[in-house]
Amino acid sequence: MKSALHSRVLRLALAQLNPTVGDLAGNGDRVVGAMRDAKGQGADIVVFPELMLTGYPPEDLLLKSEFLRGAAATVERIAI
Repeated sequence: MKSALHSRVLRLALAQLNPTVGDLAGNGDRVVGAMRDAKGQGADIVVFPELMLTGYPPEDLLLKSEFLRGAAATVERIAI
C-alpha cells in the first residue's frame, strides 16, 4: 500500500554570521538577509548561531526589560 505522503528533500542552510552584541536591529537585518539569500538558493530551513539576535555574550543587557522587549519585537518582525 502506498503512503499518501510524498517523499521530499528538505534543504537546510547554515548561516555563518557574526552578530554585534546589543544590535537588535542590525542583527535582525542580517537574519532577514540570510533568510532571503537561503530561500533564493532553495533552502527550506536556515540555522543561525546561538544568540544571533542579541549577540554573544549579552551579559547585563538581559537584565534590562527594554532590551528584552526589543528582542521580542525583533523576533516578531522576523517571523512575519
